[in-house]
Amino acid sequence: MAPYTIAHLKLSLAFKKTGFWKFHRRLGIYLTNSLEKSEAQQNLLSFGFAESIAGEAREADKIKRETPIMVVIGNPPYSGESSNKGEYARRLIDKYKFEGDGSKLKEKNPKWLNDDYVKFIAFAEDLIIKKDEGILAFINNHSFLDNPTFRGMRNHLMKTFDNIYIVNLHGSSKKKEKAMDGGKDENVFNIQQGVSINIFVKNKVKKSSEIKITDVYGKRDEKFSFLDKNNISTIKWQNIEPQTPSYLFIKQDTSNLEEYNKGFKVNELLKLNGTGIVTKRDKLSIDFDKKVLFERVNFFANNPEGEVRQRLKLPLDVRDWI
Repeated sequence: MAPYTIAHLKLSLAFKKTGFWKFHRRLGIYLTNSLEKSEAQQNLLSFGFAESIAGEAREADKIKRETPIMVVIGNPPYSGESSNKGEYARRLIDKYKFEGDGSKLKEKNPKWLNDDYVKFIAFAEDLIIKKDEGILAFINNHSFLDNPTFRGMRNHLMKTFDNIYIVNLHGSSKKKEKAMDGGKDENVFNIQQGVSINIFVKNKVKKSSEIKITDVYGKRDEKFSFLDKNNISTIKWQNIEPQTPSYLFIKQDTSNLEEYNKGFKVNELLKLNGTGIVTKRDKLSIDFDKKVLFERVNFFANNPEGEVRQRLKLPLDVRDWI
């Protein structure tokens, strides 16, 4: 609600200042959840929201369904455990769950495809496909560039868009990224996850996809300076040709790729295999002291949920936690 209100306020002031706003009509800004169909958003009424707000959702849905949209710009949320789990949101990413040969994606646990930013890219891609031309420009989590789970997504984006421009701003503390000279590599945001600026262009006449990338390392102010001084025409791009089966959107040495692909896979060598153990809520479920752990589990099992959450500082439940 806050961004919606602030957007109206700032644009109203800007238009008034420039003298542009001469007609008494509303701004084309709507409050909606893009990852939900309008029927789901009607629930707003049952929670006491004004009819006008529910009307916003209906109007926005009508625009999404009927209005040709050629440009989609945004900074979608990055949430590995997405709260947008409705049928429409899940269906958006179905197109990313295939290998390059058209077979079903061979991933035992493709849950990272459920991240909200992936769903927003899929949503925006559908809008551009519907118009048959347009531009998608997002700044988002950069994991989709090289994570194996996203190979179907990368392949699909290559098939849809004619020109793909990627400014990889790196800055991932999770990957412990460093600048090329070994110095500090900072994030442009106050987050752990590295990010990239991605511009996808689709023309009416389809041609083979051309992918250009550039990597920006260093301190935050250096990255801001680079972005301030450059645009899509002045950046020194490097052309890449992503190869099957991974379709990586990063620079790589492919001189030995053909020989590498002739090798055998680990799961072919080791017939009995798995994804390994992944723990959750470690501060609750793991301890070096057996007595302390027993007391904690006993408290967890024998007290009201609210008291347990408050004392043990437990966040809301997610799919993989009971």
